Parts: sequence; C-alpha cells; structure tokens
Amino acid sequence: MTWTFNFADVGVKARDTVRSLLHDTKTDKRLLQDEEIDWQLTRRGFANGTVDPDTNVPALYLAAAECAEIVAAKFAAESEIAITSVGPVKDNASARFLTLARLLREKGASDVGASFANPADYDITFVAGIDDLPDLE
Repeated sequence: MTWTFNFADVGVKARDTVRSLLHDTKTDKRLLQDEEIDWQLTRRGFANGTVDPDTNVPALYLAAAECAEIVAAKFAAESEIAITSVGPVKDNASARFLTLARLLREKGASDVGASFANPADYDITFVAGIDDLPDLE
C-alpha cells in the first residue's frame, strides 16, 4: 500500500485534494493509504485518484466525508490523554473526524458549483412587501 501527497497537486488531482481536506498531509502521521482514498473516489464516479477534482466537486466532498468516517472508525477505539497545565485532558480524534465528515458531507450536498450568469440577461423583479415601492411617475 502506498501513501503519496504533493501540495502542488491540491485542486489538480482528486486524491491530493481529498488528503488536503482531511489534513492527511504529514508523512510521519499517515491516516489513509492512496488505495483507501481511491476506493472512495471510484465509488463516487472518479476513474482514479489522479483525475481533476473539478469534474465533480460534490462527489469529491462526499468521498472526502467517507474517508473522514474511515479515519474516525480507526480512531474510535483510541483515546489520547494530553497532559496540560490544567491537568490531563482527554482528546478524542474520532469525534473530530466525525465532525469533519459531517461538514464535508454538507459541503458536498450543497455545492452546486459557481454560476457566472450575467444579471443583465434577466428581468428585474418586484416583490410586494419586500422591495420598496417603485416610482409611480
């Protein structure tokens, strides 16, 4: 199994973009292998992890959400205790990745892409009770 990441490929290749969304960018703390990310991307319609992520942005976010859930499952049995100036503090990585998965899923569900329509192409509308009354001259 392999792990690769290149900052220059974020926004260019789907796999590196998913890694960036998951913050899985440190070689000394690898969260997912390339094959795990590629599996989720393939399930969402990407041919492989090197495809341009802009071909289907909502699917990219949904694949990233599923990857975050995989990481959460890996951390579910683990809890870390950090010793701080106020004493021991329990840190639950699984809960943080589930929160990230929820946010990514919402982003995938709501992302309809940018619209560059020219407002001059549409009629001006007037909504009674909301807009000011038009001039009656």
